Amino acid sequence: MSEHYTHPSAADPGPRVENVASDHARVEQQIGAIHGDPVFRNESTYNINTDDPPERKEEVALNFLRGGIPRQAEQVLHGLIYSGQATTKRLYHYVLAVLSERSLAEIDERVFTNLRDAFRISADFPPDTWRTALDVVDKLVIAAQKQEDDVFDVTEPEAVRRFDDLPAARRAEINRHLGLILTGVRDERLRSATIQRISAERLGAGRIERAWKFFQADPAPPRPATAGRVPLAEDNRQRLLIGGGAVVVGVAAGLAALGTGNIALVVLGLFLALSGGYAAVRFGGEREAERLRIRQLRARHAHPTVPKRPVSPGHWVSTAFVQEVHSRVEARFQHERPHEPGDWRGDTQGYRDHLKDRLVWLYGNAQVKPAEIDWLMRWHAKRVRDEWRSGALAAKRHGQESAVASPPALAAGIAAAVVGVALLVAGGGAVAAVLLAGGAFYAGRAAWESVGARLRQRTEQVEEDTLFRAEQRGHQEWIELMADRPTDDEMGRWLELDRMFLWMWVVEMYRLSPHDVIANVILTEGAPKAARARVSGGPPRFSRYQVTIFLLTGNGVRQVSVDLDFLQGGYGNERRRAYRYDVLGSAAIVEAGPRSKTDQKGASVMGGRKFTLSLLDQNSVEVVVRDFDDIIDFEREDGDRLMRMALETSGIAHALHVLEAVTAEGSTWLTRERERTRRRSRDWFGDDGAAAPDITHLFSENRAVEARPARPQFD
Repeated sequence: MSEHYTHPSAADPGPRVENVASDHARVEQQIGAIHGDPVFRNESTYNINTDDPPERKEEVALNFLRGGIPRQAEQVLHGLIYSGQATTKRLYHYVLAVLSERSLAEIDERVFTNLRDAFRISADFPPDTWRTALDVVDKLVIAAQKQEDDVFDVTEPEAVRRFDDLPAARRAEINRHLGLILTGVRDERLRSATIQRISAERLGAGRIERAWKFFQADPAPPRPATAGRVPLAEDNRQRLLIGGGAVVVGVAAGLAALGTGNIALVVLGLFLALSGGYAAVRFGGEREAERLRIRQLRARHAHPTVPKRPVSPGHWVSTAFVQEVHSRVEARFQHERPHEPGDWRGDTQGYRDHLKDRLVWLYGNAQVKPAEIDWLMRWHAKRVRDEWRSGALAAKRHGQESAVASPPALAAGIAAAVVGVALLVAGGGAVAAVLLAGGAFYAGRAAWESVGARLRQRTEQVEEDTLFRAEQRGHQEWIELMADRPTDDEMGRWLELDRMFLWMWVVEMYRLSPHDVIANVILTEGAPKAARARVSGGPPRFSRYQVTIFLLTGNGVRQVSVDLDFLQGGYGNERRRAYRYDVLGSAAIVEAGPRSKTDQKGASVMGGRKFTLSLLDQNSVEVVVRDFDDIIDFEREDGDRLMRMALETSGIAHALHVLEAVTAEGSTWLTRERERTRRRSRDWFGDDGAAAPDITHLFSENRAVEARPARPQFD
């Protein structure tokens, strides 16, 4: 496997990684996420109730903001601020939420009103670290707006200086949430620092080593297995009954011979015959148990001629569960395939079938999802891989029953029994000798097999107990490995950094400056067959995405689509298009599937939403937000709210807002948008185009005579 890197340059703001399989290599993650049932975790990260205290609502709002769900954070903080619970910290984060993932072109009248009123409210509070940071945000936005309008040809050194004076945590927050705005500021030092920060942080915090863990379900503990009982053939039962009866009668005849024959020879003959017979049965049973063990191993590791069908065995086990177990076992063994010569697939097929049956039997009725035992499938696959490499697996598969050696004690027992029978005959117990010899001969094989079956069951149980303890250790190791599993807000942060990184890459690829981009749209869609996971109250996360970026410039629309490997941060397979504004036909969101289950409110949940941008050349761009049916807690979650959140985090809600205006205005959109930019500048700075004082200070001058502002409109 080779990796191709394009280092940062004027045409590329950061490393681009594409995994390419060559020779006999295969592309894979460090451990990887397997497509199958999505993972859902019931966590309290985004759970909020109307009667929660303000501190809890603030905590959830900040989780939304950190998780890349700024509109939800905006809504919660909005409610706190306008219910008399405003603080400078909440105002600061509210402004960040309002500006997050928005460019200057997206600061429309409603957004501007919310910002203006937030700054006005902050003027009622004494200066502190949060208000200082809020003032810096204000100055940075003003600097960016001045330069967008081309009224001022220099940056605001005061804004950059005050930004540098902020604590590192505040600088990181502002950089993250004002990314689309700060890249337009013409202070090259600030812009370069922003680009370098995004390029570095998107793969920071151990993302490649940790991101895959988010898609792992909480591991179900291993379950002990009971060794199966080896059934005794019906003819063996008959032999044991008849032969055993003959032996009992023979013993009685021997005791009777004590009164008529040589007592010493009869006693010694009975002792040797019985003790030798016991030894023969005992050690012959052990030999038979070993034969059974080898036969079982051969059957378990043989190359099956008929593929195992994933069907339910009954006992209330669903076929869907069986199919998912089969699929995951196959995927895990394929993932662990050694890069060495040999028939890995054929050599392990028997054990894969055995493992499928074992897991279905142990967990089919345990209310456990296949994803929760995926760790156990991986553990077994690694164990078999090690045995395959060492040759132990081949030994199990090729073991011969006939190669089992007879223990010396078995031969000694048979010899003692023969001597005992001879002594009985010599001592006058011929009848006893015939009955004992005949019964032992008739029932001997059946006795061996019966004892061997019981011994095998006992030793197999010991093996199962040993395996169970090993699985328990593997479970604990897996829990420890999952200890640094990313939180949802980390996943959201990485995705947001990816979006910003790819946006900057597209801007550089077209040799544009951020100032040339009038508006932009970034759409993310989960790739087909990508692993999915979400926490309660949060949006779905995917192991792979398809990202589509629209740059609306003075020369038309630039569209680039790219595949994003979220687990590794790699991207590639870019598709480019460019077209004029007058070829845009319509933009709309429609349902992408039938309504199905009902949520906590009894409302039917949409099967999905599809955003469609139609072009007049009969082409179209489509992005789908899939349904939540398999990753929603219908008893506790609001399906419509989750769908709105998914539309926001995918960029579809914003895309509709921007592209509806473009398609409605057509070729006049550019002229009108530039007029809106000038009008926005007048709102910020006044009619004369001269720099107005800091908005916070402007409003604070009049706060003594002004009433508290009305509650702003919020969508």
